[in-house]
Amino acid sequence: MTKKFLRVFLVCVLVVSAVSSAFAFEAYVNLKDGYLNVRSRPSINGKVVAKLDDGDYVEVIEEKTTREKEKGRMKSRTWYLIEYDDDGHRGWAAADYIREYE
Repeated sequence: MTKKFLRVFLVCVLVVSAVSSAFAFEAYVNLKDGYLNVRSRPSINGKVVAKLDDGDYVEVIEEKTTREKEKGRMKSRTWYLIEYDDDGHRGWAAADYIREYE
Protein backbone atom coordinates (compact mmCIF):
# COMPACT_ATOMS: atom_id res chain seq x y z
CA MET A 1 0.00 0.00 0.00
CA THR A 2 2.73 2.49 0.92
CA LYS A 3 4.80 1.79 -2.22
CA LYS A 4 1.73 2.17 -4.44
CA PHE A 5 0.82 5.47 -2.77
CA LEU A 6 4.39 6.72 -3.17
CA ARG A 7 4.41 5.84 -6.89
CA VAL A 8 1.08 7.58 -7.48
CA PHE A 9 2.25 10.62 -5.53
CA LEU A 10 5.50 10.87 -7.53
CA VAL A 11 3.64 10.58 -10.84
CA CYS A 12 1.26 13.38 -9.76
CA VAL A 13 4.19 15.59 -8.78
CA LEU A 14 5.87 15.00 -12.14
CA VAL A 15 2.67 15.75 -14.07
CA VAL A 16 2.05 18.98 -12.14
CA SER A 17 5.67 20.04 -12.63
CA ALA A 18 5.47 19.37 -16.35
CA VAL A 19 2.25 21.35 -16.72
CA SER A 20 3.63 24.29 -14.70
CA SER A 21 6.87 24.30 -16.66
CA ALA A 22 5.01 24.14 -19.95
CA PHE A 23 3.16 27.37 -19.12
CA ALA A 24 6.18 29.41 -17.99
CA PHE A 25 7.60 31.87 -20.52
CA GLU A 26 10.03 34.77 -20.72
CA ALA A 27 8.47 38.19 -21.14
CA TYR A 28 8.96 41.92 -20.68
CA VAL A 29 6.99 44.84 -19.26
CA ASN A 30 5.26 46.86 -22.00
CA LEU A 31 4.15 50.34 -20.86
CA LYS A 32 3.57 53.66 -22.57
CA ASP A 33 4.57 55.57 -19.45
CA GLY A 34 4.85 55.18 -15.68
CA TYR A 35 5.52 51.86 -13.99
CA LEU A 36 3.84 48.49 -13.46
CA ASN A 37 2.71 47.58 -9.94
CA VAL A 38 3.57 44.04 -8.85
CA ARG A 39 1.11 42.90 -6.19
CA SER A 40 1.00 40.35 -3.38
CA ARG A 41 -2.15 38.74 -4.81
CA PRO A 42 -4.03 38.87 -8.12
CA SER A 43 -6.20 41.86 -7.25
CA ILE A 44 -6.09 45.63 -7.58
CA ASN A 45 -6.42 45.56 -3.80
CA GLY A 46 -3.29 43.45 -3.34
CA LYS A 47 -0.35 45.14 -1.60
CA VAL A 48 2.20 46.60 -4.04
CA VAL A 49 5.44 44.65 -3.48
CA ALA A 50 7.48 46.07 -6.39
CA LYS A 51 7.31 48.51 -9.29
CA LEU A 52 8.69 47.63 -12.73
CA ASP A 53 9.70 49.86 -15.61
CA ASP A 54 9.00 49.51 -19.33
CA GLY A 55 11.24 46.85 -20.85
CA ASP A 56 12.03 45.05 -17.56
CA TYR A 57 12.52 41.29 -17.96
CA VAL A 58 10.14 38.91 -16.15
CA GLU A 59 9.37 35.21 -16.20
CA VAL A 60 5.68 34.35 -16.24
CA ILE A 61 4.91 31.37 -14.00
CA GLU A 62 1.12 31.19 -13.82
CA GLU A 63 -2.02 32.85 -15.17
CA LYS A 64 -5.22 33.62 -13.26
CA THR A 65 -8.40 35.46 -14.23
CA THR A 66 -10.35 37.29 -11.54
CA ARG A 67 -13.57 39.28 -11.31
CA GLU A 68 -13.80 42.16 -8.88
CA LYS A 69 -15.57 45.44 -8.44
CA GLU A 70 -13.69 48.41 -9.87
CA LYS A 71 -15.22 51.90 -9.93
CA GLY A 72 -18.63 50.44 -9.11
CA ARG A 73 -18.65 47.82 -11.88
CA MET A 74 -17.62 44.19 -12.05
CA LYS A 75 -14.49 43.76 -14.15
CA SER A 76 -12.66 40.69 -15.34
CA ARG A 77 -8.87 40.89 -15.34
CA THR A 78 -6.12 38.43 -16.21
CA TRP A 79 -3.09 38.34 -13.93
CA TYR A 80 0.31 36.72 -14.27
CA LEU A 81 2.36 35.40 -11.40
CA ILE A 82 5.82 36.65 -12.36
CA GLU A 83 9.36 36.25 -11.15
CA TYR A 84 10.81 39.72 -11.56
CA ASP A 85 14.40 39.70 -10.29
CA ASP A 86 17.51 37.56 -9.94
CA ASP A 87 16.68 36.82 -6.28
CA GLY A 88 13.54 34.93 -7.30
CA HIS A 89 11.01 37.41 -5.90
CA ARG A 90 7.51 36.78 -7.19
CA GLY A 91 4.28 38.74 -7.41
CA TRP A 92 1.18 39.29 -9.50
CA ALA A 93 0.98 41.75 -12.40
CA ALA A 94 -1.83 42.64 -14.80
CA ALA A 95 -1.34 40.58 -17.97
CA ASP A 96 -2.29 43.57 -20.17
CA TYR A 97 1.18 45.03 -19.54
CA ILE A 98 3.28 41.89 -20.07
CA ARG A 99 4.44 40.74 -23.52
CA GLU A 100 6.05 37.41 -24.37
CA TYR A 101 9.43 37.51 -26.09
CA GLU A 102 9.13 36.22 -29.65
